[in-house]
Amino acid sequence: MRKLMSTRGLGALIVSIIAVVAAVVGTAGAANSSGPVTKTFNFINTTNNKTTTLFTADGLSVNARCDPLNAPVIFAFTSAFNANLLGHVIDGSGRLHLIANDAFNRFGKGVSLAPNIAGDRDASGTLVYETFAGKVVSVTYAFDNSPTLGGKKVCTVYGSYVVK
Repeated sequence: MRKLMSTRGLGALIVSIIAVVAAVVGTAGAANSSGPVTKTFNFINTTNNKTTTLFTADGLSVNARCDPLNAPVIFAFTSAFNANLLGHVIDGSGRLHLIANDAFNRFGKGVSLAPNIAGDRDASGTLVYETFAGKVVSVTYAFDNSPTLGGKKVCTVYGSYVVK
């Protein structure tokens, strides 16, 4: 009988140890799981420069250049077959400009992220991109034409994006 009790006690001890190890490993695994990551980008350049890729994430690619008047030209492209792109820009005069393409795909043209803005091209915007595969990228950005950054004759595009 005494041997049976000690075997039960040993069994209970082993089960307890396994439970503690599982809890510790589960917690460590959760701590190392990758959650959303925020990254930043910026572009500062002068007129008639080469197009520069600001970032590429989950099939969304955004590039920028400065036009001959040092105004930013910003476009989004995708490598996805089926995606959505939705957002808006508010320019320095308070006007709202919508960005909407629910047929955004690799075969289409790029989408302007600085649409129909005239005059002083300082503005900020948000953008959300989604693919049929469930990839989502959220972007917050701003841009300005020359003069900017304390009188510099450059155009600038800057912001951040969040990916999982």
